[in-house]
Amino acid sequence: DVTGVQTCALPIWFGALSGFLTFIIAAIAWTTAALSLIKELPGVRGGKAFLERTPDHWSEHWKYSRWVLATAFIFQLTTQAYYWFLAAFISVKNVAELRAMYMLLGPVDQILIALDLLVLPLMAFKFAAREHSGLVTLWKRFGVMTFALTLGYTVFMWMFGARLMHLLYHGKFDDVSVLLATFAILPVIMGIG
Repeated sequence: DVTGVQTCALPIWFGALSGFLTFIIAAIAWTTAALSLIKELPGVRGGKAFLERTPDHWSEHWKYSRWVLATAFIFQLTTQAYYWFLAAFISVKNVAELRAMYMLLGPVDQILIALDLLVLPLMAFKFAAREHSGLVTLWKRFGVMTFALTLGYTVFMWMFGARLMHLLYHGKFDDVSVLLATFAILPVIMGIG
């Protein structure tokens, strides 16, 4: 939509873009999207009521929520907290080198998080609707896709990771770039998990 792009570009042209204005633009965009998709919500378009189709909704929701909370805790522990623990045992320079390598693995993590946000609700719906064969099929496809994506990214890092590190960090971490080949296996392990 050209009009929308021009509207969003106006604050940039006038030098008035701020964090708050960016938030307002995003809020308007999400509100517009939500209003255009409201008819897709269960119960709005007719048919059986949502709770009739999924009688165990709230108990299943709580089971799912527990897994989400546990996963969030583990994710924070594996991606953030161990830097603090490591700093107690190794130098801050070594922690910075580890973080520099991990920053190159961040894009595949973000892609997997986005895919999880798309697939997990669909899996939860299939489970709640007792479509177990569809759930298993979806789970297998998602697993294969995750494995292929992470393995492809790992191979990319093995081939180009050291050069990419040199380019991004201007040679500052060249002495540890050989470790990136080993460190690049992490997304495959996390993807399988």
